[in-house]
Amino acid sequence: MELSEYGSVAGALVIGLLIGFLLGRAVLNSEKKSKLSQKILPNELERWRLHSKYATLLMEKKPMQKAKEMLNLVRAQIQENESEIQEVDEKVNQAAEELTLLRSKIQNAKSKAEYQLTMETQFSNWLAKCIGLRSEAQDNNDMAISLGYQQRFLKFVAKGEMKPTIVGMMDSQAIVTEMKQATKKNFGLMEKALASMDDGNSELYSEWFNVE
Repeated sequence: MELSEYGSVAGALVIGLLIGFLLGRAVLNSEKKSKLSQKILPNELERWRLHSKYATLLMEKKPMQKAKEMLNLVRAQIQENESEIQEVDEKVNQAAEELTLLRSKIQNAKSKAEYQLTMETQFSNWLAKCIGLRSEAQDNNDMAISLGYQQRFLKFVAKGEMKPTIVGMMDSQAIVTEMKQATKKNFGLMEKALASMDDGNSELYSEWFNVE
């Protein structure tokens, strides 16, 4: 093979490699842009009450599978939180019974000293326990609300929803639109249909067919 032919082959190889490189880079850039378009923005995270860890969930290689794994974890946390809520309820019932006994003891105090001592010690101890219970209940409520929003989002992703569809679902756009125009045409249809059945000659028909 002559030198010029070697040069032509080499040139063709270089051009082919360059084209391949440019095409590969274009594909990578396209995939990168496509992934970025699935990122949950900060204002969306705030609007949907989600943690920052969910920002890149839709950018995962297998978002549905990842969402199902996270959903199982969230559901386990929900069950644990509900168990804690039941424990708090039991403590509240116990505190109510203790208050009944304390109230009776305070009302039946035989001296001011006994009254003051009961209030300062036993009643203050009871009140301190109630403050703790209020904090526990508040934490349970906070957890229940947060987990509820997380579960809602993850259920959509686990079903295969992606942007932009999931944005409308999380914002309940269908409900918002329905609220703006909730009137249906069913009653109007009934009115028109029934009116169309009366041509104004009902008295004449009654007379001819001898019906009331």
